Amino acid sequence: MNPGTKLALLGAAVFVLLQLGAGAVRLGAAEKARAIPRGIDEPAFLRAIAEKETGNDPRAIGRVYGERSKYQFTRDTWAMHTKRPFVDATNDPKCADAVAMKHYAWLVQQLGVLHIRVSVRTMAAAWHFGQQFAKICQESEYARAVENLYGEEVRK
Repeated sequence: MNPGTKLALLGAAVFVLLQLGAGAVRLGAAEKARAIPRGIDEPAFLRAIAEKETGNDPRAIGRVYGERSKYQFTRDTWAMHTKRPFVDATNDPKCADAVAMKHYAWLVQQLGVLHIRVSVRTMAAAWHFGQQFAKICQESEYARAVENLYGEEVRK
């Protein structure tokens, strides 16, 4: 593994620990800066995802696969990040927000492993199509729409 990949994985791991509330970990400014993908405002990105997926409806339930919350989590994605019951995705918006942050951090880490540059479009494509399709789907209508919504969010 080359040093750049190691650094990217370390940064993603630190980011995940921060999101999970690992209060015992003390990081300096440089480590914190490396832990967060440059140029992406995570809260604005998640608001753009919620807007694209459901119009920001925290109680939304997908018609085809039963995805839940404003982020439209599948049962598998939900279970990957929490032991809470899947129904909490729509019943507890704060829990859904916490799972969204964990999923965001996980996707950043996965894109690093796949050597895919983290951008709003690749993250949107990974969110919607799966991390393995992030690169080929970054030009999709979905990714472009999230990028536009993200731009609106950061200008607010």
